[in-house]
Amino acid sequence: MKTGLKAVLWVSAALLAFGCSKLDVVASDSARAFEQVAATLGVQAQDGEFVFEAPDHTARFILGKDMWLETNADVFLRAGLDPAKLEGVVFSEGKLLVAQQMGLSASGTAVEAYKAHTAAHRNQIGYHAALDHYGITLAGGNLFEWAKNMKTNDKDMVFVLDPAALSSAGVDVQSVDGWVYAEVTVDDANGKPQQVYKLLKPFDLL
Repeated sequence: MKTGLKAVLWVSAALLAFGCSKLDVVASDSARAFEQVAATLGVQAQDGEFVFEAPDHTARFILGKDMWLETNADVFLRAGLDPAKLEGVVFSEGKLLVAQQMGLSASGTAVEAYKAHTAAHRNQIGYHAALDHYGITLAGGNLFEWAKNMKTNDKDMVFVLDPAALSSAGVDVQSVDGWVYAEVTVDDANGKPQQVYKLLKPFDLL
């Protein structure tokens, strides 16, 4: 009886471990893909931060103690932005910033900082099947995404802004130079796919 019970418990434990492993595929493989993007860009630590900068220098994702997206504001100003009406997005020194306070210690390499972030905030890491991307969700529905496979994807790195706050501040979100206003499929809080509009700034790095 005891032997049979031990066998059942062992099988249950194995199944549980397998289930947890499957749940962690996104976390582990996204780190692999993140490291490839970092290596392609030549990302190095700068004062405890790791900067993923767009090839045209118009946008950056910064991972450090906190993390944020930063993009040039000039194209948004030309599209009607009134900075005084912004909520959830900061206008400063000609830049738009979306910040997320994390309170982490970014040390070692970019991928080590990413793994530390993932361990502490697993719910912010996801997989976007429509574009075959992994991504980090910031406050207000803004994201930084990167390709699962850079060799087969022509959108290796994508800056993603939620258009709602910008539209409320006067921006004609369909006319922002260098950004694509498009409907994309994302998972809601229950894991069900839904269609939402985003502003996308993609880059092919290879």
